Amino acid sequence: MIDNIAEEVNHGISMLSSKLQIRNLTINYTIDSFVRKNKFQVDSGFFMLTSRSEITIAASRISNCRGGNAAVLSYMGRSKVRIINGTLIQSCFANNGPVILSSLSQMLEIENSTFQNNGQSDIMLTETDCKIINSKFLAT
Repeated sequence: MIDNIAEEVNHGISMLSSKLQIRNLTINYTIDSFVRKNKFQVDSGFFMLTSRSEITIAASRISNCRGGNAAVLSYMGRSKVRIINGTLIQSCFANNGPVILSSLSQMLEIENSTFQNNGQSDIMLTETDCKIINSKFLAT
């Protein structure tokens, strides 16, 4: 999914009480005006999960996402997120939030994945359990 740009909610996938498994997906934004002069109009850069949704992102590459409150993914309402098997999240920025934002959710699991050169913070959790195994968080 290259240059998938929207003006409301998020630039990619919204989920309500749903399950999704992703493997070997590339999400990237290459349009210079989007990457460098973004107005952060959407809440979440690509994914938004609510009401007991579940997503697994495996062996994927996510680059240059932009969002108002979360650069890549925002989830709430007892939802679950798994980022596994060599997934790379890089150069993603939010206007006033982290790459991943979770509130009142069940679990964030990150295993064998890398976060590189992202914005203010990579993860912000409120009342969410988290498990991070064999992963890297790099500044550059």
